[in-house]
Amino acid sequence: MAEGARIQIAHVKESAWGTPSGTTYTKDRVRGSAAGALARSTLRSGEWRSDRGVASGRGGLKRPTFGLPFELSYGSQDDFLESVCRSAWAAAGTPVTGLSTTVVAGATNTMAATGIGAGLVAGDWIKVAGFTGGYVANNGFFKVTVATANLITLGEAKDVAGASTLAACTSQTGISVTKMATLVSGTTEKSIAFEKGNLDVPAYRQFLGGVADRLSLAFAPDQLVTGQFDFVCKSMNGPQAGAFAAGYSGPTTTKPIGANDALAVLRMDGVPTAIVSALSLNLVNGARPVDSVFRADPYRIAVGQSNLSGEMSAHLVDTALWTKALAETRVSLGLVLMDPDGATGYAVDIPRIFIDVPQDQEAEEAITLRIPFQVEYDTTTGLVNWKWNKLA
Repeated sequence: MAEGARIQIAHVKESAWGTPSGTTYTKDRVRGSAAGALARSTLRSGEWRSDRGVASGRGGLKRPTFGLPFELSYGSQDDFLESVCRSAWAAAGTPVTGLSTTVVAGATNTMAATGIGAGLVAGDWIKVAGFTGGYVANNGFFKVTVATANLITLGEAKDVAGASTLAACTSQTGISVTKMATLVSGTTEKSIAFEKGNLDVPAYRQFLGGVADRLSLAFAPDQLVTGQFDFVCKSMNGPQAGAFAAGYSGPTTTKPIGANDALAVLRMDGVPTAIVSALSLNLVNGARPVDSVFRADPYRIAVGQSNLSGEMSAHLVDTALWTKALAETRVSLGLVLMDPDGATGYAVDIPRIFIDVPQDQEAEEAITLRIPFQVEYDTTTGLVNWKWNKLA
């Protein structure tokens, strides 16, 4: 008898749609059971029989899908993020080392050193290291808001009260700056092959040509950050008693990220905010199989717009959000999602959202506002909807 505790999910990226790039699969960390499914229509015969019987029909087109629920952790979902964004991660830059750096905190929030801004532009996330003693606050991950060859501005390095989180200093030596890896929404298909195994029976199924259609993310107080990827697939093989993979690499071991972790930050228009009580994000690609006659599997998987939308709940503290909504003022969101140790994580920048008119959610105690929003193309940054930055 198969038991849910013995299910194993593994994946490998594909070199071409429906063709795994290798036979070694990576074991996945899944929140509950992944929903590998095959739907198939039933073609009922329209033949009339004199004995009133129903003539033999046939099975129709196969519709394999794969749903992958997860808890967000660094490195665990990177391949799936590529698929849903239809783009590849751009690697982190080469560290610029040995810098003699001066930091001006307060309203300025700058770091100056010869060559410190080489290759950087506004919107890049960087890792700064090498500060010691009373200046260790200058180590960590920061968003560059202005960059020139020898000077960078870290305008978002402020706390909820608006005070700088940097420590002013002059001519600190041995400082390094590294540009972080990034992922944006694009137009290049990134398909995945999955294997779902019931190890106790045993029974294995293989899902080929998985193209990510949806990604959902949920942030709530006192909860881990959770989500789900939904894939539309080309075909399913099996079930069979033996594995499709020739071997496996182990899953990641990074800690799950919590919505209330000490280093987690949500910024609205670049300013840290503590009034958002819940947040959901949903990216939909509109993926669907394209059928042809004389073949049982889809000709392709077609996609539509990269449509990112969401909803937030915010504590009612003033009229600012109503004012922005009624004036149709666009808002930016920035999320910093770090593991509990602060060593790895992600920064997600969403530069342009159109918020709907907030609706009261009244209670006897705290009143919150429900605010749906639509993410739009941003002409300033050229981003379709969002940019993910690896912080490591």
